[in-house]
Amino acid sequence: MDPHPLHPLSNHTCPLCGAPNECAAAISGSFDTPCWCRNIVFPDELLATVPADLKGKSCICRACVESAANAAIPSPEQVAPDEVSPSQSP
Repeated sequence: MDPHPLHPLSNHTCPLCGAPNECAAAISGSFDTPCWCRNIVFPDELLATVPADLKGKSCICRACVESAANAAIPSPEQVAPDEVSPSQSP
């Protein structure tokens, strides 16, 4: 499937969680419609989690993108002590 379709995808359901994807372009049927996703990076790791039978059928919702982004940012508890910068040391 072409990664850059000529028309917005008509399905309005997130392929990962089933919630409305809030894709303004899909709702209007035109890429001329501004949408929240225009300035968002969809990580390859997130795209890889879309089930094969749903790939290229609908947009991923903002909540799933934000959840993936938050999971990719290590929390302070996940950073090894030798990875702490001098400005972060106690």
